[in-house]
Amino acid sequence: VKKLLRYLQHTKSIGLLLEPTHTDHAELCCYADSDWTSDKKSRKSTSGYIMFLNGCPVYWQVRKQNFISCSSTEAEYACVSDACNSLTWFDSLITDIWMNPIPPITIME
Repeated sequence: VKKLLRYLQHTKSIGLLLEPTHTDHAELCCYADSDWTSDKKSRKSTSGYIMFLNGCPVYWQVRKQNFISCSSTEAEYACVSDACNSLTWFDSLITDIWMNPIPPITIME
C-alpha cells in the first residue's frame, strides 16, 4: 500500500492525452487478437479486441473463449467473430448519434 501511495504522489502531474482525429464523420477501427490454449488446465484460448473511434480507444474486451479450439486459426476466427458482434452494435449506436452511416470499418487481426 505504501508503494502505491508513493507512486500516486510522485506521478500526480503525469497524464494521458488522447486527441481524436477531427473529421466530419466517425471512423471506427478494431484490433483483435487471440492466443491458442493459453490456459494449461482448461486448454481454452484467450481472445481480446479494442475499438477505436476517431483514433481514441472507446471499448475493449479480453476473455477466455467458451470452447476449446482445435487450432490457432479457429481461435482467431472466434476472436474476430466476437469483435464483429460488438462492432455491429457499436456501429448502430454511432450511426444513431451522428445521424449518418459510418464508412467501412477496419478490423486488424
